[in-house]
Parts: sequence; C-alpha cells; structure tokens
Amino acid sequence: MVLRIWICLLLCLLLNACTASGPTGTPADFKLTYAWREGSLPPPYHYSYQIVLAPDGSGNITFTPDYAGPDVPTWVEPFQLSGAERGALYAALVAQDVLRERWQAEPMPPVGGSSATLQVTAHGQTITLPNFVVEGQQSRAAAIHALVEAQVPEAIWRQLRAQRDAYMAERE
Repeated sequence: MVLRIWICLLLCLLLNACTASGPTGTPADFKLTYAWREGSLPPPYHYSYQIVLAPDGSGNITFTPDYAGPDVPTWVEPFQLSGAERGALYAALVAQDVLRERWQAEPMPPVGGSSATLQVTAHGQTITLPNFVVEGQQSRAAAIHALVEAQVPEAIWRQLRAQRDAYMAERE
C-alpha cells in the first residue's frame, strides 16, 4: 500500500514536471517569433518587421523601413506582456489550433505579395506557420497573425509608422 502511494506521488511529480506552466496556465517555454515582409515594392516603400516574444513575457519589435542595407536604419522597440496578457495570447492561439494543426505551405505561392512566417514554441515543441498556407488555412493564419501583431502596444505602432513616414518623405 505504501509503495503504491509513493509510486502515485512519483508519477504525479513527473507529470507536473512534463507540463510545467506559469501561473496563468501558459507553458513555461511559450515563445514566438513572427516575421512580416511587404511585397515587392521599389525603395523606399518596402518595409519589414519582426516580433519576438520570450517565455518571460518580454518582447520586442524590430522594424526596417526599407530593404535592409548599410544606409537603412533598423528600429528596435521593447515591450512587456503581463502574465495575464501572455496567458490570453496563448489561450487565443490554442483556440486557433496553432499547436495541433498541420500547417501546409501553398505549393504555388503568389509572386510579389507580402508574406509572414510564425514560429511558436510550447510544451517542448516548435510549430512553424509557413509564409503562404493552403487556402483552407488562410483565414485562421490571418487571425493568428493579427493576434500576434496586437501584442505590440498601439503607441509603439504609431511611433514606428511616423518614423517610416519620415523616412519615406526624406527619400521621395
């Protein structure tokens, strides 16, 4: 009887270690990287950005207002998600089946359009949403991309848009 109790306790501890979560139920290893690129446009109208969220809720957006080059600036703005915000994002991504879906790349992707890639890590697995997913997955992929972009505070987006507008005005 005592042996059974010890075995049960040991199994519970092992299961808890395998499913370690933060206080919001979010996996301790939850992180993501999202990269968006404008389609083929002449300088200075092209731009790109990357959003990175770390397991501790710290994040940053790296914004390049043109094709990368020696005379092109890159702006990096940090932000922080609270535990509740991080948990809400994780729950929303789970609701969109990010971790369970078999994301499939479009075999004949469009030429010249904007593209986005997302890599999400949770529970020790990493899932990648390719640049262009098949038609049946496109609406969910767009909703997921919008969820990620919404994590960057609006004040930062306004600042980056203003900096980009100024950058383009200097070069037109």
